[in-house]
Amino acid sequence: MAERPLLPLAPWVEEGCGMATVDDIAAAVHHVLCIIDAEAASQMLLAGEASG
Repeated sequence: MAERPLLPLAPWVEEGCGMATVDDIAAAVHHVLCIIDAEAASQMLLAGEASG
């Protein structure tokens, strides 16, 4: 698995955001990372199909 760069996260939440707890924010970050991981896996599959 390729190493991923660590991205800084802003330590505040926008005003009016529906996330009120640390658990809400952690769940949202986890969701975003899952989407990124799925996209990376999809791209690797497509690259593998194109080359072979």
